[in-house]
Amino acid sequence: MTKWGFEVFEMFRKLITTCVLVFIPEAGRLRIAMGFIIMFTFLIVTILWKPFADTRLEKMQIWALLVLCVSLFYGVMLKADQVRPLLELYNLTQECHGAISRGTHDCWNE
Repeated sequence: MTKWGFEVFEMFRKLITTCVLVFIPEAGRLRIAMGFIIMFTFLIVTILWKPFADTRLEKMQIWALLVLCVSLFYGVMLKADQVRPLLELYNLTQECHGAISRGTHDCWNE
C-alpha cells in the first residue's frame, strides 16, 4: 500500500472513533474500552507502517495516539472503580436473597 493510503486509513480511524462508538450503549466502561482498543490498534499499525517521510511527523503522530491511549486507559480505570461498589452491593443483595429464601432474615445485620 502506498503512503497516501495512510490518509484514507487515518480518516477511517476518525470515522470509527466519532461515529461507530456512538452506537455503543452508554454503559460507560464498554464505550471507553472499545475506544482504547481502537486507538491502540491504530497506534500499533502506525508504528509498524511508518507512513511519514519526516520522522518528526511520525513521532508526533505516535505521541498523539499514545496520549489518546493513555487517556482512554485511565478512563477505563476510573470507571472500574465506580463499578466496584455497585458489584459489591449486587453480591450482598444476592446473598440476602438466598438467605431470605432459606428462612434466615438477618442478612443485613451480618
